[in-house]
Amino acid sequence: MQTLVGRNSYAEIEDGFWKRARKVIGTIFGVVMCLASIIQQASVLGFGLALSFGLVIGAVTGICFGWLWAWAMRRSARKYFDRVYAGDSGVIGEIPANRKPVYRIPCSKFVTNNVTAGGVLYVGKDGVQFIPHRRYRDEDPIELEPENLVVWAKDWKPNWWGRTFVASGPRILELGVGDLRFRFALPDVDVVIPRIRDALGHH
Repeated sequence: MQTLVGRNSYAEIEDGFWKRARKVIGTIFGVVMCLASIIQQASVLGFGLALSFGLVIGAVTGICFGWLWAWAMRRSARKYFDRVYAGDSGVIGEIPANRKPVYRIPCSKFVTNNVTAGGVLYVGKDGVQFIPHRRYRDEDPIELEPENLVVWAKDWKPNWWGRTFVASGPRILELGVGDLRFRFALPDVDVVIPRIRDALGHH
């Protein structure tokens, strides 16, 4: 079984994601610390001095916290993703014995337009199956037969929150039969789709 999306394909997306997340988290933390400092010091120092002091505290703590948070989370995420690519069943679960996939694609399924659940998409002549990572126990696996299965790329239009916290490009994969549709975030969608169609026997 071949992995269609290589580990390095996520590197550029991850870099951009953590840079944006660091700024957002650092800004939120800095604003909270700034306001807390002003409230605590205003009655003692006066509002003007307390405001100046709060701005300094907010800037310093925001930058430090944002950087440290992003570093720690990125380190943890890399280890987890390495286990995904290594096929660790403790993370990705087991493939049903009746399935004989040709390809595996580490990706994330869209739960909403801005929220995703990680998992692995398996593709073969008997159809596609998405198995969520074990940490997403509330998400059900997806099984779609190859007959009448639609496989195409779709433009993704997230809000600012989605652009920051969903590590995906502007194009996403959509699979479905009839009115049933599922969307997945992964790199190189337009390169991956022809190989999915070929594996399904769609010529």
